[in-house]
Amino acid sequence: MEITHVTSCPLNGWDVCGLKVTVKEGKVVRIDGDEQHPIT
Repeated sequence: MEITHVTSCPLNGWDVCGLKVTVKEGKVVRIDGDEQHPIT
């Protein structure tokens, strides 16, 4: 089963990038930009 977590990364920028991280069986399998985040 895959679970997607919405999170952010505050490194290297003032805007805090929005991320969607998909995890399967305890391992990260995909990282995408969050299309709902106004700056990402």
